Amino acid sequence: MPKALVNGVHLHYLQVGDAAARENLVMVHGLASNLAFWYFQYAHEFAKRFRVTLLDLRGHGGSDVASSGYKPADLSLDVGGLLDHLGIAEAHFVAHSFGGLVALHHARRRPGTVRSLVLADSHVPGLLGVQGAATGTWVRGQQVIRPVLQRHGIDLDTDDPHFGFRLLGVMARLRLSEQPVPEELMRLFGPVMVKFGRHTAAQWLKLLSTTTAEADFLDGGSLQDNELRKFDFPIFAIYGDSSHARRTGDELCNVWPEAEFRLMQGAGHFFPVSRADELIALCNQFWQSKVDESRKVRRPNDTRAFFQSDRFYMIDDGWYCSLREGGRLGPFVSRDEAAAQLAAVLAAM
Repeated sequence: MPKALVNGVHLHYLQVGDAAARENLVMVHGLASNLAFWYFQYAHEFAKRFRVTLLDLRGHGGSDVASSGYKPADLSLDVGGLLDHLGIAEAHFVAHSFGGLVALHHARRRPGTVRSLVLADSHVPGLLGVQGAATGTWVRGQQVIRPVLQRHGIDLDTDDPHFGFRLLGVMARLRLSEQPVPEELMRLFGPVMVKFGRHTAAQWLKLLSTTTAEADFLDGGSLQDNELRKFDFPIFAIYGDSSHARRTGDELCNVWPEAEFRLMQGAGHFFPVSRADELIALCNQFWQSKVDESRKVRRPNDTRAFFQSDRFYMIDDGWYCSLREGGRLGPFVSRDEAAAQLAAVLAAM
């Protein structure tokens, strides 16, 4: 696969789709991942609409491991340099987790070059000062995740803004240990463990121990809300309602009143892996309704956006329906079956 020399680092990248008469889509992965995160389930599907460019961030996948340069602002320079190398003047972006922070820094550095952004469960440091921002305890973390971690001798604070980053280190060390991963941890963190083959886990831990990556990642490279408010391209922010990053989504509602926000019910941080079909459908709907209009639907009298949530949603292979009184119906084999059951419940009320 091809590599490009950018800022002294060889970046591994891949393009899918015909460049002729197509807009460009750039997909950015998160920490301890690589371009395969997007390739297998998304690239060819989105290539029906775009020429898709995937890359391994420095220190990840097939890209070079440099001694420094891992702050999101630095990584955004790599992204911009790669796009210059490929002759891509402007592009749509889809980014997950830390990759979203990289994409936001790219947008800040290069105004006018981002056509749209789909932000998938990205934590954005530095927003706790925003008026109305959500603060406090991550309830699922305190009630469900922390007790499980403590039972297995893992001392992590689920309210730590860097909980996800610290969890990656714990899971990588577990993967490299000679002991089997406890079933209880696999049930909670299956998507994290799946991404960590022994090679990837070793690569991640080596990156943290031999470079400035850990300090750079924890630095976060905060973007201030006044910088974020300047973005004038369509934004679609999607968060798992059980994810630790959900609180960032609540905060961003105050920053981007004109953006679209969506909750993935019953989803955690890695819903792009576990619920790809839903995310693909949501992205296509967004691009069709917003981007094809070449402008955002602005609500000038609004001061805050709100999360939308589908009444019908899929978890694993089952369809569910949420009830307005709380709770849910399901699982069902299909969405139509879930809709029919809901109709029967409503008729009986």
